[in-house]
Amino acid sequence: MNDVRMSVFMSIIFFLLTWLYFLRFLYELSLISNFSEQVFCILFQSTFSESICSIRRKLELLQKLCEHYVIKEIFRGSATQIQVKLCVLEEKHPRLTLKHGSGVMQVLGLVLAFGNYMNGGNNTRGQADGFGLDILPKLKDV
Repeated sequence: MNDVRMSVFMSIIFFLLTWLYFLRFLYELSLISNFSEQVFCILFQSTFSESICSIRRKLELLQKLCEHYVIKEIFRGSATQIQVKLCVLEEKHPRLTLKHGSGVMQVLGLVLAFGNYMNGGNNTRGQADGFGLDILPKLKDV
C-alpha cells in the first residue's frame, strides 16, 4: 500500500513540475517585446514561398485558359479566314500552334481538371473522373 501511495505522489509531483515548466515558458514568452508580431512574421515567412507557388500555378492555368480562348476565336469564320489567322498566329506565337506546341494537351488537361472538380461530391454521377471525347462539343454550354 505504501508503494502505491508513493507512486501516486511521484505522478502528482511530475505533473506539477511539468505544469510549472509550462507556465514558466509562457511567462518568458510574455516578456518578449512584440511577440505576436514576431510570430506573425515567422509564420508569414514560412508560408510565403508556398503561397507564391500556388498563385503562380493559378496564373499559369489562367494564362493557358486565355490562350485557349485566343485559339477558339481563330477558328471562327471560313476556311480561308482560318488559314490566314493560323499563319499570323504561327508567326507571332509559335508555341500556341498545333504543330509546335502542346496547347491541345494543355487545354484537354484543363477540361479534365475542371470537370473532375465540378463532378466532385456529385453522388448522382458517381463522382466520375475523366471525360469522353463526345463531351467536347458540349463544353460551350457549361
